[in-house]
Amino acid sequence: MSPTIDSRDIPNDLKVAEALILQDIISTSLLASSTTIFFYYCLIHLDKEVEYIWSRQWNVGKVMYLLTRYSGALFLGSVTLYTAGFGWSAQTILNNSHFGLYVSRGTQIFKFIISILFIILGPVIMILTEIILQMRVYAIYGRKKWIIVLSVIMNLASAAVCALQFFGFSYILSDMACKNDKFACSSSLTLSPSFQQIDDIGLASASLNLSPSPMATLVWVIFSIIELTLFALVARKANYLWCYREKKHSKSRAKTPDIMAVIARDSTSYFAIVFSVAVVGLIASVIAETINLTALLNAPTSGFVYLYRLLNAYEAIAIAITTILAPRMLINIRLEVYHQQETGSSASMAQGASTFCAIPENSVSYPYRSEGESTSFA
Repeated sequence: MSPTIDSRDIPNDLKVAEALILQDIISTSLLASSTTIFFYYCLIHLDKEVEYIWSRQWNVGKVMYLLTRYSGALFLGSVTLYTAGFGWSAQTILNNSHFGLYVSRGTQIFKFIISILFIILGPVIMILTEIILQMRVYAIYGRKKWIIVLSVIMNLASAAVCALQFFGFSYILSDMACKNDKFACSSSLTLSPSFQQIDDIGLASASLNLSPSPMATLVWVIFSIIELTLFALVARKANYLWCYREKKHSKSRAKTPDIMAVIARDSTSYFAIVFSVAVVGLIASVIAETINLTALLNAPTSGFVYLYRLLNAYEAIAIAITTILAPRMLINIRLEVYHQQETGSSASMAQGASTFCAIPENSVSYPYRSEGESTSFA
């Protein structure tokens, strides 16, 4: 028998219902907008993807591009389908209020699947974008072994918090989504809304139950630290390469473009944007999860509640941004490499450019590379 919500539990104050609906409308609008922008971007750049990705031989860069771009499409398409097909929690409940607030089991099951997308697939996509960024840092730093070690540590940390999040262990900074009997969680904390049964509960509680669980604050902490580290590394190298280039060509009228200096300089803006996305997500998550579950249920019009219920929408925005920027970096590198080849200035290409490019190794020279060192992942 499907659970129902007693209509007597509906708050008389319509401001509560209006607040819940407004929160859902804002969240839905942000999600739909980010999804639309993502697919629009993919469509208008499809020609470059075909020319510089699909038509080239397989290598690590191509695999990472396709995994990141199309996993992002899967995530955004799925959560948008949930929004459009089932509606957000408050609207679903209010539309059925005159029937005793009937909530079908199918809706609950589908909501659980979407929650898995937010707490598993979403972080996995962010890890994929991190790997692309790490590959670029690895190339810029001339394939230094310590970059590999650092990248492995970063990826293990990301994978660990994502795995812990699935079992509820990553939610240690608040009781918003903390299950009982988990470390760093006292026995007085309420069972996670994701796992509660919707049975004879009020409007605000039912609305919370039908909303997918947001990504844990701890996950945002790890991602922010990683993005900050990568940003600092690429900014440092960009400054060094740019100064080196200016010094090298200070007495020359014709300055031949140095591809690695250009890549390092352009990478700084990309990494800064990705780092900013992670920091905003961290700040929003920390602020939103300072409230407890009781406050969320008793004061659904609170600004903290608005912020908490927008966390999933922001995660979708973050994924849209990162899955646009990270693959775009690969495209831009290939554009620059092939342009250098066409203009006959391949001698100026720096170490690691072929990391992301399906081009013959002997067609590119690397002035900074130590003798005998390979630079191709293909």
